[in-house]
Amino acid sequence: MPELILILLRSIAAFLLLFLMARMMGKKQISQLTFFDYCVGITIGSIAATMSVDQNVKALNGLMSLFVWGLFPILLLYRNEIQCIL
Repeated sequence: MPELILILLRSIAAFLLLFLMARMMGKKQISQLTFFDYCVGITIGSIAATMSVDQNVKALNGLMSLFVWGLFPILLLYRNEIQCIL
């Protein structure tokens, strides 16, 4: 497959997963972000960019790492909310 088409497909996949994760994490203003949320956002963006253009990284590995980095903050958020209720 030509390199440009591969980059296009990988970028689209990364964008769609990032869009889905952003919706699941909820909207926050920059002033409302914790340091942890800020670091997670930068890391997720870096993983998506690397996955899009670095062909040494397998697409499935990149998608899995995006999924994990998106899932853990969501799980921690729900864990904290449950602890606040108890």
